[in-house]
Amino acid sequence: MLAKNLAGTALGYYGWHLVVKADSKIKDAGELAGKKVGITSAGSGTDILALWTQADRKIQFTRVPLAAAGWYRTCCPATSTQRCSTRR
Repeated sequence: MLAKNLAGTALGYYGWHLVVKADSKIKDAGELAGKKVGITSAGSGTDILALWTQADRKIQFTRVPLAAAGWYRTCCPATSTQRCSTRR
């Protein structure tokens, strides 16, 4: 999916980026007020940065967990011989 970067901690393929779909009408992080914003999980780095964005831009949006942090370790312990499916 093509994406448009609204904010981030680094310019490049690393770091944290706040993105929307490339064809989104949203042009600035401030326009996320009242919207739903996906995060990895509550307490994760993406959650902390979403909270920082809310404080920095003085806006409120709903943070929606999209994946459980650490699910790979839970699903595939180092001693397991099973292959882990990425489907949940």
